[in-house]
Amino acid sequence: MVKYTMNIAKRDFMMGYLKQYRIIKAPELMLSGSWEKRWHISLGYGETHGYLVDSRTKEPRLFKTLDAAVKALEDVGFNIIALDSYLTN
Repeated sequence: MVKYTMNIAKRDFMMGYLKQYRIIKAPELMLSGSWEKRWHISLGYGETHGYLVDSRTKEPRLFKTLDAAVKALEDVGFNIIALDSYLTN
């Protein structure tokens, strides 16, 4: 699986290598005595995909809100106008 730092994601987007994204709910974390929700981002093209990662730790970046995740995608270069989903079995 590819690991995209923000700089690599921006470069690959500008070169036309990134065409898809997905915002995924991460498992809840116990922080400060309460369970908190987080989101992470998968980027890719076709069958190749990988997470947007922290540049220091190379671990998937976790976002506290959907707004923060969308902002990161816009920083990469995506034009986000809607979030939608479809039901699967």
